[in-house]
Amino acid sequence: MSGSLAFSYEPLDREAHEFRLLRLFPSTDFEAEIHCQLFHSSLNDHPPYEALSYVWGDPNGTVAIRLHEVDHHVTVNLALALRYLRLPEKTRIIWADAVCINQKDDIEKTSQVRLMRDIYLGVEQVAVWLGEDAKGKAKEILDLFGDDISSIYVRWRYDKIRFWDECNSVFYRPWWTRTWTLQEVIHDRPVQAYIGFNQINLDELCTKFLWYLEYTQPKQPTSAAAPQPSDTYIDEMIASHNLPNIASLIQVERTGQKNNPNKPLPLEYSLRRTRNQQCTDARDKVFGILGMSDLAAKGLINYRSSKRNIYTMVMQLSLQLQSSQSMLYIQSQRPISTTDLPSWVVDWTTHQDLFTQYSSGRILPFDASKKTDQGYKYTKYEPPHTFRGDTMALSGIYVGVIIFTAWVDITSIDMGWKIPDQAKIKVFMYNQYDSRQLDDGCEVPHVPENSQLMSLNDSSWGPPCAEAGDIIIVSKISPIPLVLRKDGDTYLFVGAC
Repeated sequence: MSGSLAFSYEPLDREAHEFRLLRLFPSTDFEAEIHCQLFHSSLNDHPPYEALSYVWGDPNGTVAIRLHEVDHHVTVNLALALRYLRLPEKTRIIWADAVCINQKDDIEKTSQVRLMRDIYLGVEQVAVWLGEDAKGKAKEILDLFGDDISSIYVRWRYDKIRFWDECNSVFYRPWWTRTWTLQEVIHDRPVQAYIGFNQINLDELCTKFLWYLEYTQPKQPTSAAAPQPSDTYIDEMIASHNLPNIASLIQVERTGQKNNPNKPLPLEYSLRRTRNQQCTDARDKVFGILGMSDLAAKGLINYRSSKRNIYTMVMQLSLQLQSSQSMLYIQSQRPISTTDLPSWVVDWTTHQDLFTQYSSGRILPFDASKKTDQGYKYTKYEPPHTFRGDTMALSGIYVGVIIFTAWVDITSIDMGWKIPDQAKIKVFMYNQYDSRQLDDGCEVPHVPENSQLMSLNDSSWGPPCAEAGDIIIVSKISPIPLVLRKDGDTYLFVGAC
């Protein structure tokens, strides 16, 4: 058959939970052309197969493999994965999304992504492809992580710089930054990580690496004689915070799945923990999480729907749950407008700096409605009354209007030194008025022109985008006061105090 012909996908039977599997034919020659075939199977039949977890790579950089003896173009990274995973004498049965799903058919893609959790639950093993090991550094660290803990510590004490370099060669690979990574390896199934021809059990890799980070955690210098930390300390501190995030999440959640199989994860928790994971399609930031979540929301996975619709619907569903009320105050700094998304909807594609990511997951048990001496709240959480398209209607108590704002650098407070990319918070003062009930969608009364500057006691810290003229309210939808901005007959959500 001519190599100029294109492979044609046969439709899947959605009612029978059909999906495609790939036969990867063997070869003793590593450089030999890759030959494979697709066949239909059903999840109901529990066929034996492995699932491939990998990074697609540059979609514009492709190479041809032979699929049913027809040239079929895949990304360079997928071709490399198939080449390294190919066995010398035995056919390997693999599920790889880029080939097993017709990527040009949005209807099929939607139905298959809805099945992805079940596909990864049904595997004999997940094969994680981390990439090649061109310089041999990864082999050294993988071999070391196969040893006992004491050997790892001795190696670190002997040559820290080399050890970190080898760690970086494994943990700074693109796979660790993918949105889909957690869903593909969270389940209680064997997971083997491959770097070139080297392989290691993923649980062992994550556990020993995290132990190493904990044991060798850099300590903040406190000597008055040398308040400025060395470059080595700063590098180690940043690395110790950046590297383990997804490794820690994988370890924690895989352990949880072993103890409580198929337990769903809170949607807000999953979205927040994977906030800085990357994806090409903005909708996948949500689709890659929904299959694991506590929301019965697989129906939301729809590649014919826009990012705006998907993100808004997820926010609406989340705000109905008290467990997700923090969704309103984990917003990252972004323009306060409704051009891309409604102002009250979290844009999960925006990057969250280390400080914000750390602090947003550690909200103190505070409630703006106060508590009794016995610890009981005066009010309880109430979800929004109604959603009208892109508008959320809620009730609240008017607290005051912001009259002054200023930036404060919080990373140098009581430390005597600064770290790169220091975080800042915005502090503001406000005028306070008699408490007023805000009815659904009502307009806040006009602020008197003779407003007087209050004392410094009437001050707070809040969202980076806060400006003079913004108002502060307390609502049962949030334990933290909210900042709003007048915009015609409605308000824009600015953030939380």
